[in-house]
Amino acid sequence: MSVISTLPIEIMSKILGLLESGDKYKCMLVNKEFYSSTMPELWRNLVISTMNQLYRFINCLNGAENQIGINIKSIRFGWYSYVSDDELLYILALAPNLEELKISYAQELTDKSIMAIPQYCKFLTHFQLGYSSVSNHSVQVLGQCNQLRKLTLVECNMLDSNALKPFAHLPINYLDLTGCSWLTVNETARDLRLFTHLTDLNIEDCDPIPTDFLHFLTTDDTGKPYLPYLKRFGVSSYQISDDDIIPFLKAHQDIRELFLFSPGITDRTLENITHLSHLQYLGIKSRKELSPPIVRKLVNQCTKLSKFILSGLGLTYHDFPEAEPNNSGGSPAVLVAHQSSSDSVVFKWSCTELNRIRDYCLKRDNNIIERKI
Repeated sequence: MSVISTLPIEIMSKILGLLESGDKYKCMLVNKEFYSSTMPELWRNLVISTMNQLYRFINCLNGAENQIGINIKSIRFGWYSYVSDDELLYILALAPNLEELKISYAQELTDKSIMAIPQYCKFLTHFQLGYSSVSNHSVQVLGQCNQLRKLTLVECNMLDSNALKPFAHLPINYLDLTGCSWLTVNETARDLRLFTHLTDLNIEDCDPIPTDFLHFLTTDDTGKPYLPYLKRFGVSSYQISDDDIIPFLKAHQDIRELFLFSPGITDRTLENITHLSHLQYLGIKSRKELSPPIVRKLVNQCTKLSKFILSGLGLTYHDFPEAEPNNSGGSPAVLVAHQSSSDSVVFKWSCTELNRIRDYCLKRDNNIIERKI
């Protein structure tokens, strides 16, 4: 039998990669072999949540005898890290193998540090920037990150409608533009047509979204979808209605996750969702009246659906009694957002509740058949 400390370092790293951080720290204390194998794993994925953690991290980089920064593959700066331009530039210079960079709150950052990212991060595949005041100069330079696959821009509202153009030539498959209010048809939507590798697209809270924005993203002149690989899609807007959503859904039948939050959604959209045979997760929020029979039809026909969050005007707890557990010890399937009688009910259904609804539909259909016989 082999002694684990005599295993090749590549195998040791694989084993250590499966452990929680606390267990990795314990492994460091075993012997020199474990120490040398564990150290790179502990530095691989870093989460910096506060300014204190940021200062400690920089001090560690300063005091390290060897280049520990080369082990860093992922850095996530939390809301309260408040990383500055100079601090970010210093860190990036010592982390040449960085693949993932997430900055949740980037109010302290300017074009100075963001424009330097391609220079330092040659292997960057995932970039997230939140609440930043950087300009289009930054995104023009970020387009030089040739390995970029995932891009998230949250509330970056100093950018303009041409902000996506520098990324159009990259094989980006994940794009999140939450809270970005600069989406237009003539620039943004036309540029998005070129993101043909997209599997994930999120444009929530981006109002005002033009009413014809989704139409420009639907199909080309030959009827082929612009985003043929799209599997996850989310949109929230006060402007979008059934007429905008339905053609988009018909063109993208392979969607697995769908989140639609718009006051204009009606039963027509729900009826079309029933044809999404691969759908697994669904979120619907509307201020129109949605009918329980259409909701049941959707649940029954989308057989792969395993999570459904639903809110619609007029829906009440009593509309889906079959979704509730038969005993009081079960977890509730419905949450009331407010106590006022005029407010909606929010249904949160998992596989358990959805299967109860499907069983109800099956029994109902069987009863109808028996009556006819």
